[in-house]
Amino acid sequence: MSLELIKYTQPLSKDELNFIKRKAQEERLQLRKIILIFVCLSLGCPLAVSAVRFFVANESFFSLLQYLVGVVFLLLFSGVGLYWGYIHSLRKLEQDLSQQTKTIERVVVTKKQYMPLNHEYYVYLTSVVKLSIEVSEADFRELKEGSELEISYTTMSQLYLGYSI
Repeated sequence: MSLELIKYTQPLSKDELNFIKRKAQEERLQLRKIILIFVCLSLGCPLAVSAVRFFVANESFFSLLQYLVGVVFLLLFSGVGLYWGYIHSLRKLEQDLSQQTKTIERVVVTKKQYMPLNHEYYVYLTSVVKLSIEVSEADFRELKEGSELEISYTTMSQLYLGYSI
């Protein structure tokens, strides 16, 4: 049996678009909080080190140059980390909002599994993007290993949107 990879794009529905907008807004808020924390740490840590030097090591002066070097180093280090986080999360969501498309992929069920602890039904897929999904009990009983179904996800951020049989 040869598996033919079938992928195509469609425009996002209004509900899916609103979901992505809410997700992007949450990511922006989280990024702002992290920026505030990193700036406070970048300004506070060198100040704390200077205070420890002054009180514990009995250095009689405050070195403004050492403080500024510490602040600049921590700000640059934090900035690189924040930029990397932005590129891998929020930027992709913003690209999805500008393109307003989703990818539909036809996949094959490779394994079915029931989780009795939390009463949930999962199927494992041949997709590279989504390895397993939770399905309803009725769909779980209908699907067999080797059955085909379609999953949809956002094109750039690959945020899972749903499935259809």
